Amino acid sequence: MNKLKLIIILFIIPHLLKAQSVDLSSVDAFFDVTSSLKSGKEVSNDQWSNFDNSTVYKQYSNREDKFIINTIKESIQLVFGETETSNIDSILYISKEEMTQNKELLVKKLFVDNYIKINDKYEDIIFFRNSYDFEGLVNESKLKLSSFLGHPIDSLTGLKSLYFFFASADAADKEDAIIADLNLIYRQSEEQRIELIAHEYFHNYRERFENHDFNYKCDLNYMIDMIQNEGIADMIDKTEGYEKYYSNDFYESDLSTIMVELYNSAEKDLQRFHDLVIEYSLNNISKESMVDGIIEIVKFNGHPIGFYMANKIVNAGYRKQMTESFYDPFEFYKLYNKAARKSNSFQLSDEFMEFIFEREN
Repeated sequence: MNKLKLIIILFIIPHLLKAQSVDLSSVDAFFDVTSSLKSGKEVSNDQWSNFDNSTVYKQYSNREDKFIINTIKESIQLVFGETETSNIDSILYISKEEMTQNKELLVKKLFVDNYIKINDKYEDIIFFRNSYDFEGLVNESKLKLSSFLGHPIDSLTGLKSLYFFFASADAADKEDAIIADLNLIYRQSEEQRIELIAHEYFHNYRERFENHDFNYKCDLNYMIDMIQNEGIADMIDKTEGYEKYYSNDFYESDLSTIMVELYNSAEKDLQRFHDLVIEYSLNNISKESMVDGIIEIVKFNGHPIGFYMANKIVNAGYRKQMTESFYDPFEFYKLYNKAARKSNSFQLSDEFMEFIFEREN
């Protein structure tokens, strides 16, 4: 996007931040189902139908691949129904190595772990749902994003609605809404809540300026962009680093270990990513081999590598330039190289930079 056009869009006459709509129907459907199970009752077809058609769970129940919605329901039955302890333990004993190698096992363990924590504080979470100022959270999160970027977020921007549900301790920017796990919000401090939702609003806001034609042309372009996207977003809510952030007990312990290990190996993984792209650019490997390699190297949507790069940029004094070019991955990679030269860290080669520049332009 033309920079002048971006400036004009960003600085239209400032408006007061408009309250964002909040939806809790999936939370209520969850409590309806689980309260029956906790009372020893069988969940009716109507209850499950209401569950499947609530705002967030509907996104998963309508998919052709039913793995997520089926795992959610199975996890609910395991934790809140009359289940043998050994069946729950079989999920909780899934190892870190198994979680790293098998995404389905990772998802199962995260869901069960979160639901156990919900069950432990069941009545407190219901009270929180009924008493918390969700609209206030939305407004404060938008103000946090505005402060982070260094310019006002105009009310005409129309950020997405915020939908709550229960799955794993996470939040995400989806096509139609920002979704967040209510148990995570319940267990966080107010500052952590604001920063978490501001992180997701960053993704939402960035969509208006990013180069969609470039990003969705192929897997490589998508990941080049995603590394910047997640790296900058993590600077909103993980400023104290992965080790401190994931030490909070609302994250499953093995996942915390995985994320810290990935961050600690990010420089090496960035170099592996670089070398793989260079090999592809020289026609030494096929596109399929490159994509398979990228999937193996760039885990969790590029969060650890992107955060490593963003930290290098900020520590080198280029934070302002990074947030000003928040929608342009090529500028992010350029800033990383400038920062890496200062700290004598791994630098991306001229060949790599020329290759991604040509792809973007």
